[in-house]
Amino acid sequence: MRRAVASIECARDQVEGLLGKNVLVRYNRGRNRVSNYKGRVEQCYSHVFMLHLNDSTPSQLTCSYIDILCGEISLKEAKS
Repeated sequence: MRRAVASIECARDQVEGLLGKNVLVRYNRGRNRVSNYKGRVEQCYSHVFMLHLNDSTPSQLTCSYIDILCGEISLKEAKS
């Protein structure tokens, strides 16, 4: 079951805090399909944000803040 964190504003603040930083991305696509990427938060918009992925087939990933609230996407700052 998916869990809702707090609000879209909290998710937006979390992503904006990671803007321009290297992050570890865990993308849960459902049915036991989980992808892990390394990348960087490129841009933040009002409803979506863009990730530039390092060394992977899709070079960019566009996600909404709802994806964070639902648990489909999780972001952690990467240790350099």
